[in-house]
Amino acid sequence: MSLVVSELPFVVLVNHDPVQLLEVAAMLAHEGLQLATCRSVPEAMRVLLQRRPALVITELNLPEIDGWGFCRMLRSPGYREFNQTPILVISETFSGKSAAAIAVELGANDLLPAPVDAKLLRERVRRLLNTPDPALVWRVLLALPAGAEENEVREVFLAQGCVVREVPDALSLAGALQQESWETVVYDLDMPGASTGHMSELILAFPETSFLAVTVNPAPEAAVASLRSGASAHLRRPFAADYLFGLCDLARQKNSLIRAQHMLERRTLDLHNSERLLQAVLDSSEQVHLVLDTRGVVEVANTAANEISAEILSRPLREGDSVFRLMPAEMRRQVRLSLAAAAGGRVVQHDAELVDRGGTRRHFIVRYTPLKSADGQARRVYFNAHDVTARTQQEAALRASQIRLQALFEHSHDAILMAGDDGRYLDVNPAASRMLGYSREQLLGLSIDAVFAASDRSLAEEAWQEFLVVGTQSGECSLRRKDGASLRADYSAVARILPGVHLTIFRDLSERNAMQGQLLRQQRLESVGRLASGVAHDLNNILTPLLMAPAMLRAHVNDTGGRMLLDTMESGARRGSAIVHQLLAFSRGESGEKVRLEFKNVLRDACTIIRETFPKNITLDAVPATGEFPIMGDPQQLQQVVVNLAINAADAMPRGGRLVFGVNRAEISADAAARNTELRAGTFVILTVADHGLGIAPEILDKIFDPFFTTKPFGQGSGLGLSVVLGIVRGHGGFVQVSSRVGVGTLLKVYLPLCLTPPTTSTPFSPSAPPRTAPSGGGRTVLVVDDEAAVRDIMRLILVREGYRVMCADGADAAFSQLQAAGGRVDLVLTDMAMPGVSGLKFIEQLRSRRSDLAILIMTGNEGDYVLPDSLSEVIRGVITKPCEATALILAVNKAIEPEVVMKKNNSVGI
Repeated sequence: MSLVVSELPFVVLVNHDPVQLLEVAAMLAHEGLQLATCRSVPEAMRVLLQRRPALVITELNLPEIDGWGFCRMLRSPGYREFNQTPILVISETFSGKSAAAIAVELGANDLLPAPVDAKLLRERVRRLLNTPDPALVWRVLLALPAGAEENEVREVFLAQGCVVREVPDALSLAGALQQESWETVVYDLDMPGASTGHMSELILAFPETSFLAVTVNPAPEAAVASLRSGASAHLRRPFAADYLFGLCDLARQKNSLIRAQHMLERRTLDLHNSERLLQAVLDSSEQVHLVLDTRGVVEVANTAANEISAEILSRPLREGDSVFRLMPAEMRRQVRLSLAAAAGGRVVQHDAELVDRGGTRRHFIVRYTPLKSADGQARRVYFNAHDVTARTQQEAALRASQIRLQALFEHSHDAILMAGDDGRYLDVNPAASRMLGYSREQLLGLSIDAVFAASDRSLAEEAWQEFLVVGTQSGECSLRRKDGASLRADYSAVARILPGVHLTIFRDLSERNAMQGQLLRQQRLESVGRLASGVAHDLNNILTPLLMAPAMLRAHVNDTGGRMLLDTMESGARRGSAIVHQLLAFSRGESGEKVRLEFKNVLRDACTIIRETFPKNITLDAVPATGEFPIMGDPQQLQQVVVNLAINAADAMPRGGRLVFGVNRAEISADAAARNTELRAGTFVILTVADHGLGIAPEILDKIFDPFFTTKPFGQGSGLGLSVVLGIVRGHGGFVQVSSRVGVGTLLKVYLPLCLTPPTTSTPFSPSAPPRTAPSGGGRTVLVVDDEAAVRDIMRLILVREGYRVMCADGADAAFSQLQAAGGRVDLVLTDMAMPGVSGLKFIEQLRSRRSDLAILIMTGNEGDYVLPDSLSEVIRGVITKPCEATALILAVNKAIEPEVVMKKNNSVGI
């Protein structure tokens, strides 16, 4: 059923610019409206007087009468039939809230900035046609004393539909202006707190409000002061309320027009720039835009149209040219029929092919859109031609490369999926089926968001619309397989690789993320190593005096109890020293001294400790192993690995359970290692530790070896047990694998390289008993340089007792002062390598430059903290590792001063 013409909303468009008029009309072409286009206010008024419109859309910059005057005219008493007609103002000069408020004050219902957004324009037009905005209510603030005159004023403003509020004094007036927006203020200069100065401050603070001053003062100076302060008018009592209302109305309109004039002045330059920009935009369009009459005569042509015409006609189109000149003879009938259809109100589209002067065939999609005038007749036609030659060529090139693309598509390791405009998959490659777990048939027709994880599904829907506009997208996302498993993938998408076909490539990031996780764990271990190195340095300085002092004190303690205390102190210091060296070895990923040993024996000894110390509700089973399992390792550290793993397993079985140890051998091939990044090729002894405990949640499985990570409550676990295990195992050239199921248990496998070297028959190393006597220092001078006072003091006591003269310094500067004071009498410098300020290595270099013949003995708690250059090898006579015993210190000093004498002596050393 066709729509009756009288039922269509009648809309009048007023714009002096034919291009803008054409653009707005095209935006509203599909809204079911009758459009009358006018280029001036007089022309529009002739149309309005013939037929009352449902909506007026006008530009502000018009000849003869501008848009401001047009709005005021339609809202004036002389044209009451149009007082309620909705008016939409479109302006490229004015925009923003201030401009919209001015337009509404002058009678418009809404204002849109130009260039106009088509969607926003259609939305505002529908709203104004269905529920036009009410006229702006005039808000008046009366600051008048109470009385009959004030009541009369209020009644007059209320009768005119104004919103009126009264305030009793100047302070209340200022508060009311700050709380709400008011168009007009009647300011009584005689009210409490009022003055022309105060009114001037308010006028400056609220420039969009008009002020009228009222006073009983008859002096002319009072009126001059009011007007100088910025008031729109000055009125002396007594006065008629109607007269005051008229003055306020004039002030309101004047204020709005002044604001509009100021805005116009500010934006005049912007307007010129905007016009040039708009023309540049139109001219930059690659499409042909023409306005034709129904005979095909050109009225408006853009740059692209002129360029096409120049290529075909050898000259640009001019106003008055016929569009038929652009068309070959065989197409002219089609053009004539299309123009006739558009003149009848229909939109027509067809393909066209033109040949330029160079013989190149150009392919176009041509569209004819009717432009109706006030009487509903299409007297003009909007002609648009889109050159699709390049697209046609691209399609041919795509068809030519289809075989190559299909081969890449089928054999790619990445998932490749192609979707249509509706967001459903049109084709997928085999890799997509493997990655997502669907067959190809199941994926075809599936919505693109169906393969995304729930967390990314809503984002995928929003991104699709943006992707169709932008044309490309890339990033990371979470995908959901058919079996419910999720995976992280890198994606890259390109829109319209073919018309209506969009390409997405997914790459599984599981392997990359696993490698990144390993790198992060390694970095965390390195951080802990640096922390451990710093802690070890401080502990070494603390333990050095404790380890040296007992040897000196034994000569003064004769009772058995006292000697036992000294033995206990010395033993504790040795144990502390061993722990410090273990900590340093862990921080560097190294182990202690390695010997060839049978791993079954290590496990047996560790199980003995576990059985004696673990709760009785933990059942320990060691699966018997046949054969030999030789490795190169530190037995104490490997026992620590077994015990730490047992403690970790016992913590996972708070109510008791079964703990199973096993030992076996395995050969890992290079192919297996290449397929699994956790493995390494070689022959390994494997320690398995299985428990039937709580298991480890998947989300924390990759964190269990992180230093200080623990699931125990605060204060009940250090989080270092498994990280120490990993450090020791790596120091032995091995690696660890772990698998776990929540509620079932955990299986840990420790891989240690099998020792393939046959055992030697040499006598095992056994440290000799400490010597009882030492060679005398003979009065030689030793300079001890260390930043720790306790270390300096104990070394001075030991060396003085041995017959040396000892000088001490807490750093490089003090050491050089001591050397200068001693002249050439210093025989040996004993220096720490880690000191604040100048480091030990820098100190040695400076020392060598001053005295190249001076013997140097260095002390360090961590040999990995420095590297000695070859140039210093001649002056360095030895290294003392802190903490050390007094005997070791004396032997090192003696050897550094007289190496040839010490080598010949076999007598014992004592204190």
